[in-house]
Amino acid sequence: MKLHHLAVGYLGTNCYILETNQKNALIIDPGDEAGRIQALLEENALTPKYILLTHGHGDHTGGIEELKRAYPDVKVYVSRNELELLAQPRYAFAQKAVGSDHLLDDGDEVDMDDVHIQVIATPGHSKGSVCFLAEDMLFSGDTLFAGDCGRCDLFGGDFGQMKASLKRLAALPGDYTVYPGHGPSSRLSYEREHNPYIEG
Repeated sequence: MKLHHLAVGYLGTNCYILETNQKNALIIDPGDEAGRIQALLEENALTPKYILLTHGHGDHTGGIEELKRAYPDVKVYVSRNELELLAQPRYAFAQKAVGSDHLLDDGDEVDMDDVHIQVIATPGHSKGSVCFLAEDMLFSGDTLFAGDCGRCDLFGGDFGQMKASLKRLAALPGDYTVYPGHGPSSRLSYEREHNPYIEG
């Protein structure tokens, strides 16, 4: 498995692309600039199979429509608890409602070739926010940032749930490289010790 990264859109949303040994691709949070994402796929001769969303805000979903036109068979995966937000573009800061092909629940697993992903429900930034574990990587969306956490004052946000979600991530066994929805990567071991929003 190989990881590709693009920062897209005016908010610099991190879009991650996991490349399998079979040259298939799984895209996490294609927030904007679908043309750049498509160019990376074509440059590496990759066929996208799945789009996984950490949550439904427009800066994480804005490239989906164009990617679906270019790759009609790609499937969109999102938390079941995020459907209310996806259906209301005004609250999601999106141009239009976003559809989904497969609904995720806490503890679900997504497999594609040599890529195995575990779904962790982490409400707080939004009701249906999730994180994805893949090998030694934690894709944390807008839940956990380097030294920070996502805002909780938007539709479906809840600071109490955010603190519980961060505590859950901190309790994961072992260590992971944290790949957040915005900003630089970090290590979970470092965040356990230094992130002011992680208690205990």
